[in-house]
Amino acid sequence: MKIKKALCLVLALTMVFSLAACGGSSSASSAPSSAPSSTPAPKMADSIVVGRAFDSDNLDPVTQVGNYNIWILDLMLEGLVQTSDDGSKIEPCLATDWKISEDGLTYTFNLKKGVSFSDGTAVTGADWVFSFERAMSLPDAPWYFTVENIDSVEAPDDSTFVIHLKETSATTLANLCMFTCGVQSKAYFDKVGEENYVNGFVGTGPYMLTNWSKGESMTFEANPNYHVAGQPVTKEIIFKVIADDNSRVMQLQSGDIDVAINLSMDSLYQLQSDNRVTAVPSESCETRFLAMNTKNEYLSNAKVRQALSMATDPTAITSVATYGFGKVASTVLPTTSTYIDPSSSVNQQNIDSAKALLKEAGYPDGFSLDLMICSGKTIEESIATLVKEQWAKIGVDVNICSYEKVTYTDNLYGTNFDVVVDYWTDDICDPSEFMTYLCNFDLCSGFDTNYKVEGIEELNKQANAELDEAARKQLYYQIEKLIADAYIYVPICTIPYANAVSTSVSNFVQTPLGNLRLANMTKTVG
Repeated sequence: MKIKKALCLVLALTMVFSLAACGGSSSASSAPSSAPSSTPAPKMADSIVVGRAFDSDNLDPVTQVGNYNIWILDLMLEGLVQTSDDGSKIEPCLATDWKISEDGLTYTFNLKKGVSFSDGTAVTGADWVFSFERAMSLPDAPWYFTVENIDSVEAPDDSTFVIHLKETSATTLANLCMFTCGVQSKAYFDKVGEENYVNGFVGTGPYMLTNWSKGESMTFEANPNYHVAGQPVTKEIIFKVIADDNSRVMQLQSGDIDVAINLSMDSLYQLQSDNRVTAVPSESCETRFLAMNTKNEYLSNAKVRQALSMATDPTAITSVATYGFGKVASTVLPTTSTYIDPSSSVNQQNIDSAKALLKEAGYPDGFSLDLMICSGKTIEESIATLVKEQWAKIGVDVNICSYEKVTYTDNLYGTNFDVVVDYWTDDICDPSEFMTYLCNFDLCSGFDTNYKVEGIEELNKQANAELDEAARKQLYYQIEKLIADAYIYVPICTIPYANAVSTSVSNFVQTPLGNLRLANMTKTVG
C-alpha cells in the first residue's frame, strides 16, 4: 500500500541517523595537525557578551511567543530530535534512534543514557511524560498544534519514550523538533509553579540561566552536567539589551560587546568594510510582507486590496530596504521553502491598473490608511517609507504608525491596525507550521487579516496527513493560490539574519530557523 511504503521510507531515512550528540556540529571541530607546533594555544575568554535589540519576556517553552524568546531556548532546552545546523534535516538529540509502527501511529524512541538536568538531577521517563502532557493540556497555547495530533505518551522505563498519534502525519518528526517538545524538570515546575515558569526552567541544554535583569541583560553559565563531552566551550554568555542599532554597532567596534545580533541591513552593509569585525549575513527563513486587516472599511473590499497589491513594487523595496541582501518573494512563504508554487511570480507594479481598480471599488480619489510598524526595526521603517511613496501614486495616503514592542505586539494580536509590516520565521524544517497559522483562522485571526479564506483549513489538514511528498506539495500549491487570490497579503522578501562578531570570536552559529547554537562559540584573548 502507498501509506505503508511511505512509512517505510520515512523509517529508513530516520534510522540512517546513528547515535549523535545534541550541541555543536562536528564540522566545528578542528582537523588534527600533521606535526606538533611550538606555537602556544591561544587563550580563550571565559565570557562572551552578545548585544541584541530586545529582551525576552517569557521563557516558558509552551506559552511564550516571539523570536526574542525562541532563539535562546536552544541554550537551555533539548528534545528527542533537532534540526541540523543548516536547517535542512532532522537529527537525533536526546533520542539515539526510533522506530515507527507499521500503521504509522506509534513512535518509539530510545533515549540517551546518563543525561541529567542542569541542576544535576537525572532525567527520568516521568519528566518526558510531564513535559509532553503539559503541552498537550494547554489547547489555547500558541504552539499547541505541534502536539495536537498526539493521543497519548508513555515511558515504559527511563530509557524509552513512546508517542501514540491520533492520525498518521507527515509532520510528526518536524514538530518534535519544536521547543514545546523539549524535556523539562517536573520537580522544578512543581517547585516554582505555573505563574513563575515564565522566568525560566531547568533543562538539559549546554547552558543554564543564572541571572535575568529584565530589560537589561540575561546571564547564562555553562551547564556543569552537560552530557556532551567538551561542551560548552565558553563558561559564560551574557545577552545585553541594546535597543538602538547604532549603539550595538559602536559597542561591537569598541569591544564592549563581542557579538551583535538583530542588526539593520544598513549596519550589516557598512560593517563589511570594517576589519575589526566580521559581518555575518546568514541564510534565514525570515519573511516580510504586508498584511491587510479586513475589519477596515476600505480593506474589506477585495478590489481595494488588489489595487494596493498592484501599486506595490516588492523588487524595488527589497533592493533598497535590504541593501541587496534580501530575496524578493513571490508568496508569503520564505524563499528558502521547497514548497513554493512554481506558478507563482513576484508582484509587478502597475499603477494604471491599480487606479482603475480603485475607481471600480468606488474610491477614485483614494483614501487614508495607517501602516503599523515596530519601532527600532529599520527594515520595517524602510519598507513602510517605500510603501507610502508607492501607494501615494494611486491616491492612498499612508500614515506610518511606529510603536514600541509591547504596544506593537498588543495591537498585532488584537488586530488593532489597518495594514502592518508583518513577518514570519519558521521554527521547523517543514512548511506545516506556517501553513497551520495561515490556514487555521482561530489561531491568530486569519494571521492578522480577520479574513477567512474558505477551504484552506481542510486542505492544510490533508497536507499534514499526506505522506506522499508530490501529492503533499500539490495541496500546498492549492492553498497558496487561494491565499494569493484573496489579496490579503503583499509578499515582499526574505531577509538574512544580520549579525556581526568580533574577529576574536569563532563558531557563532545561527541556524536558518533562527536558533542560536553557541556550545562551540569561543573568543580568543591576548
